[in-house]
Amino acid sequence: MDNLEKNLRYYAGDPAYSEKYEVALPPADGMISQFVKAHIPRGEGDCIEIGCSPGGFLTLFGELGYTLHGIDFDPRIQTYLPAWLRERNFKPGEFIVDNFTSHPFALHYDVVYSLGFIEHFPNWTDVIGRHAELVKENGWLLIGAPNYAGIVQRVLHKLLEEENYKTHVTASMSPAVWKQILEGAGFEVSFAGTVGAFDLWTRGTENLPRITQEFAWMIDAIKPTLAALEETQSFASSSYLGIVARRSSSTSARELLDRSQVRAGIDAARKAAEAQDQRHEEAADRVVREMRTFFDRRSKGSSAVKDAVRRLMGR
Repeated sequence: MDNLEKNLRYYAGDPAYSEKYEVALPPADGMISQFVKAHIPRGEGDCIEIGCSPGGFLTLFGELGYTLHGIDFDPRIQTYLPAWLRERNFKPGEFIVDNFTSHPFALHYDVVYSLGFIEHFPNWTDVIGRHAELVKENGWLLIGAPNYAGIVQRVLHKLLEEENYKTHVTASMSPAVWKQILEGAGFEVSFAGTVGAFDLWTRGTENLPRITQEFAWMIDAIKPTLAALEETQSFASSSYLGIVARRSSSTSARELLDRSQVRAGIDAARKAAEAQDQRHEEAADRVVREMRTFFDRRSKGSSAVKDAVRRLMGR
């Protein structure tokens, strides 16, 4: 499990953990809500979210009857979140403030899930394996991640939020490889692919040049139209990826994943995904460069016209 400690975004000193703590209920008709409800059955067992702060997604599993657990670096998951859940008639369990990759878990769980976690780790295949280790026999594993790897999504995120984009390992965004890992770990995969259609969320666009901001506003305006098209559920343009699997083997996931043939297959799949990702990254770089050049020319042209008008008006 080399390099599991390295996380490109979330760490104990992350500024996100000093901001105001607010737990928001996910929209009932939202993409993630529908994804969970479509694939996870009702139950009375234990559910844990990996990287759980601030905790709103836990309510989706609480509504299905599970006792809710979580692990995160954020200490507020112990001081605030359990009371917030209890006030809303959910069943809070243990909330662990520690590093997921090294914490010695005492329990196995009926449901293990993370939403937007694995893609921050260079050694993401082992992070998925770590998820699998925590699942009880016949238990469920659900993993979701944003799709920055599809060419449409990749270009837009590189153009509009490059610094945030860099904290994501785009090669990890491959449900086909996730499926291979989990099947090697003794799971039966019931779903692996895109979740929902086109969407786009970004951070930091207020610091972009004005003309690029206007492009972002245009994308935001046409999102509902694009999201209504079935074609935008493709890997190129869908905004989210997911997998759901049930552990069917009584042999531990770690023992299965440590088998040389299984490990060799996963390593080969990871390398192929990384090679493909590099090709797509190079193509996206070329597109983004051309777009920035175009925006820059238009911006300079617009400024020249404005300067000429000002000179005329000043005569």
